[in-house]
Amino acid sequence: MKPRFIIVDRAERDNFEIKWQMPYGYNGCRIFDDEVKAIEFYKDNMGKNNLSDGHVLERYDNGIKNIICKKEDITYE
Repeated sequence: MKPRFIIVDRAERDNFEIKWQMPYGYNGCRIFDDEVKAIEFYKDNMGKNNLSDGHVLERYDNGIKNIICKKEDITYE
């Protein structure tokens, strides 16, 4: 399976998984095939405050989730 890049509200996902003891799923999330486009979208929308501070960009590959970008990682020039 090809990796996907997903913008997700981390607290919402974590709370769901703790409460229900099952995977959150990504139905309402923005999903990308391309990492560069995902990072650009994330940075652009965090800067415009279209995403809350709790949103992160993560890489999902064969059931493994890794955060690749969060608000603190964004620098503006």
